[in-house]
Amino acid sequence: MKTPFIIHAQRSCKIGFILRPSKVRACLIAKEPMSLPKRKFTASDLVPGKTYQVISAFKDYDGIIHPVGEYWRFVKKNFLPYEDGLSLFIEKNGENISFRLQWRTETQGQIIDDFSDFVKEV
Repeated sequence: MKTPFIIHAQRSCKIGFILRPSKVRACLIAKEPMSLPKRKFTASDLVPGKTYQVISAFKDYDGIIHPVGEYWRFVKKNFLPYEDGLSLFIEKNGENISFRLQWRTETQGQIIDDFSDFVKEV
């Protein structure tokens, strides 16, 4: 009788059967690597020095639209608690700039909370 088993190696999960237990031969059935779940992060979780690309357009506090395809390197952030203001300092096309977001439900709160839906690390 064939005994089912699972092999975990290098981000892949393969299902197979031991054909001859004495010779420990395996027949792999599934060869597709497992896809890792997308990491969720907020705008406050950005990592300095990493490059990000906009994957869903969004509007910042000042009304500036950040279009799909926009690339920038994250430099640092600053949070102003009395106004729930989150300033992101980035380098875009060799120029240091910043944009502001407000962490309130009626403004950019949802964008900040679900920032991984708007940008991806590249």
